[in-house]
Amino acid sequence: FTMKTFEAADIVAYFDGVEVVGGYAAAVSADQDVQPGGSVTFDAAPANDVNVNIRREVEADQETDYSQYDAFPEETHENALDKLTMLVQELEETVSRIPQLPVDMKLDGDDRGFPQANMVSMYNVSLDGQESTGSDANTFNTNVTATATCAVAAAASADLGYNWAQQAEDVEGDAGEYSAYHWAQKAEAAGGVVVQVVNEQDGEVATTTNVF
Repeated sequence: FTMKTFEAADIVAYFDGVEVVGGYAAAVSADQDVQPGGSVTFDAAPANDVNVNIRREVEADQETDYSQYDAFPEETHENALDKLTMLVQELEETVSRIPQLPVDMKLDGDDRGFPQANMVSMYNVSLDGQESTGSDANTFNTNVTATATCAVAAAASADLGYNWAQQAEDVEGDAGEYSAYHWAQKAEAAGGVVVQVVNEQDGEVATTTNVF
């Protein structure tokens, strides 16, 4: 890495967005003005396709102390300013990953700029702010999940319906039955129309008859 860093302890590794605890060592260059940055060495190479992030996470404190009547410590002073800049850079990077509203748009919620707790929010009609829909967030999430489940079931039903209508001749469909296309082919081969008599109680085919 090439970002200016004072302490190796400020370097943190992440695998797929999860902080790595142990298993690596960080080192920084002795002269960060001439050769900023350093290196990270892992005990074992990360697995293929793992997204590795190396971050500098400086502790937000102030340890610089000036003694009265001493010569001005320009290097110490510059390092203190550099640390402030590092903190700003890290905050700026974090904020860049957060969705933001336009500068002229505010959040609604009792005119305090906050949405109502546990309620689904949406843009208002004029698109210059947000407002609560009045819908409970937990109920909304439950409905979304139920809708997705219904969509999967509907797709399965569509596939089943297609099989009942179009499954190839002599190919068994659901529950060992044959499609309408199968019986049409059989009827055509027999020179007539195939009629199936189905038991209303259990849905099983009782008899199959050729009608000429």
